[in-house]
Amino acid sequence: MRILSTISILVFCITGKLVAQHTNEEWSFYSRQKILEWNHSHPYLMASGFREFYLANLGYNYGEGDLHNVFAPSKFSTLQFNSQSQKSIGEWSFNGSFDYQKNFKSVRSYLLQSNDNIQNPYQLADINSGPWSGDRVNFSIGALSPSYIGITQSFLKVDYMVGSSNRNSEPRPLFRNNHIFIQFGQLVEIKNWLALGVAGFYKQRKEENLIGNYATQDLQLYQFRGISTFSENTFRSFQRNQQFDTYGIHLFSTINRRKYTSFIDISFAQGNFSARNAIVSPVDSGKLNILENHITVGNRIVLNEKKEWQFDLKIDYEKIEGTDPIFKSINYESEKQELTFSNLFLFKNKNQQLGANVSYSNDERLDLAGNDEIKYQFFETEVSYLLPIKKIWNQNLYLKPMIGYRKAIHTFLSTSANGLLNEIRFRELDFVGVDYLKGALELEWKMPLHEKSFFINSKITRNQSEDIAYSSFHFKLGLIF
Repeated sequence: MRILSTISILVFCITGKLVAQHTNEEWSFYSRQKILEWNHSHPYLMASGFREFYLANLGYNYGEGDLHNVFAPSKFSTLQFNSQSQKSIGEWSFNGSFDYQKNFKSVRSYLLQSNDNIQNPYQLADINSGPWSGDRVNFSIGALSPSYIGITQSFLKVDYMVGSSNRNSEPRPLFRNNHIFIQFGQLVEIKNWLALGVAGFYKQRKEENLIGNYATQDLQLYQFRGISTFSENTFRSFQRNQQFDTYGIHLFSTINRRKYTSFIDISFAQGNFSARNAIVSPVDSGKLNILENHITVGNRIVLNEKKEWQFDLKIDYEKIEGTDPIFKSINYESEKQELTFSNLFLFKNKNQQLGANVSYSNDERLDLAGNDEIKYQFFETEVSYLLPIKKIWNQNLYLKPMIGYRKAIHTFLSTSANGLLNEIRFRELDFVGVDYLKGALELEWKMPLHEKSFFINSKITRNQSEDIAYSSFHFKLGLIF
């Protein structure tokens, strides 16, 4: 992984020099616009044009507190290198990113695996999982071809992640995981302002767990099989291999007018999950059938020369059906719906931005074998404002305060679980059932260096309920070309 990290950093530093471009627009103002996020997530939107840049930064992140999801870290400390770029080469358009993260310490309870999906019931746990450390590399690239026969363009997006972690106190447990996402599509121009398209995609997530390979004593291991169902066994060594495979299709359209651009992206996906325990010979550890639907609608409206409105609406739906590894029957069902409406108002003459986001989440899980059930709903809102507050060496110092609130609407738990699983379920409900305030304060300043810019960014966040809280600190130093 270290070799891959070094090569990737060198590649992005070299290509970064190719995209060097001077611009008078404030980077702090541009980098927070939604169009940057849209171009990265939906490569076909690069057809409407973008700003070329290269960004590289080195950052430190720290967080600590008790107000968090049951499987999330109660304390973390990481060092991170990140780079992003957008570039046109001839009539081709490209964007990409590279991210390397060194996890010095991550303290979390129970879970012995990566926390990819809390809706997955077939996971491994221990009472004393303790601090972790490890490395992770993410690589992403998107490409949009020139127009063929004047009406059609092809695009490709590839994301790849690889990582490994281990417990700090001893070589066990160890997990290695990797994710890959590949998308290929076609964009067809129907009119000079309207285009339609279709894309297919495949994503895969693999994880390997090697637990107790160097053990001098037996290890007590919990294998979850549902909301209240688990198997508890003692092993000297244990291996788990698990994999998600998902296939899907995107249908989308784009509208480009002089003062109005819009897109709608609808995706349908079906996948499966399988886990195998290889103690002596591989045995079934649980299977899932997964159905996912996602809708994203994005709009950019130029109100006048000084004001602009960017917003998107996201609707996500996921349904999971699980098969118990022992009884070989369907024993688990879950459904999750999420709705997010995000707004950004740009005041260009003042270099100021007003952000307003609202979201709703509904989660329902049912253990058919034990007739156990978990339900919860919550509503979340955030308001932020970016503004220059002072000039330092003729350059703006930007301040971005944020305040938000999460409101629990409904929580319900009916379970016959005991021991560790009972403790986990009630801790989960303790988090999703509490109301809390959210706050953040971000500062950013950059200084021109010939055709480059050096920038400093720091951000403090805090989530606070009546009794407990969670705080984090983020600091970045970087260069912009």
